[in-house]
Amino acid sequence: MKSILGQCDYEWDRESLDPKSVRVALLADAIDEVEGNRSLLVGLDITCAREALTQFPRLAAGLESIRGSFIENAPGFCVIDGSWTALLTDEERSALYLLCIEAFGRTLSQNAAGDHIVEVFDRGQPFSAGGRYHQTNASGVLHSDSPQWPVVPDYVALLCVRTAEQGGESKFISAYSVLERVRREHPGLVDELSQPFLFDKRGDFAAGEAPVTAAPIVTTVDGQLHFRYLRSYIDSGHRLSDVPLTDGQTAALDALDGVLSREDLVVSLRMEPGDMQVLNNHFVVHDRWPFIDHDEPERRRLMLRAWLQRR
Repeated sequence: MKSILGQCDYEWDRESLDPKSVRVALLADAIDEVEGNRSLLVGLDITCAREALTQFPRLAAGLESIRGSFIENAPGFCVIDGSWTALLTDEERSALYLLCIEAFGRTLSQNAAGDHIVEVFDRGQPFSAGGRYHQTNASGVLHSDSPQWPVVPDYVALLCVRTAEQGGESKFISAYSVLERVRREHPGLVDELSQPFLFDKRGDFAAGEAPVTAAPIVTTVDGQLHFRYLRSYIDSGHRLSDVPLTDGQTAALDALDGVLSREDLVVSLRMEPGDMQVLNNHFVVHDRWPFIDHDEPERRRLMLRAWLQRR
């Protein structure tokens, strides 16, 4: 594990990473290609998006360049400017989102119902009443998406449809930076994080499946950090399985939470309608700031989320 830490490009924080550097724009030829083929966006759905993408080679090439430069390598995330999509209809913009996510990878089911695209908006159900993070207006905790599944998404792609009246900015932290601080301040605890923990599937599993997934928080794949984390899922997973956390595991989790709470590590970005946020789910930890929504239902904050696997 020590061999992958200390990689300066990946260990960014609020002081070292300029938010403007991760705002990227498609090249003009890709934009012209989309604007010249708007008719191909009409009626497009997720089942035919991959085939339709072949009609947009410049768009696909531009997104592949972004994937290689920003997502697979440091810093591990970006926001793709969508201001130019203001002239598109809502249907066309949603179809463009489907094309873009197909360029990045294969969509994964996000729940037992098999949904591949999930709407993220405040449904008025707080955490205390059983609401899920993406169904509230609250800030959650810094986490990786879907840590409770045996195979986690490689990327998370979020389309901004509408913004809140106040707040709701995205928060990003480098897992490399987090673990390097844990390693320096709590020698030996990173190794504890490399042992299996039990993640609660939150009741979202098929008949005959185990209610928890056993997996380490920290591992490496092909020399790259893979980090999965959501503390509450671990605590409930161990309670559900009647397997108490050891003193060493608890100390490691507490140390990790302590570092994750440091705001000097957080880079914040505000998305505008049409913007698309893409992050590497293996080494970029994320959350959002709480938000206050508009009174009018048709103006309330709405994001579309996809989980993607590399092709």
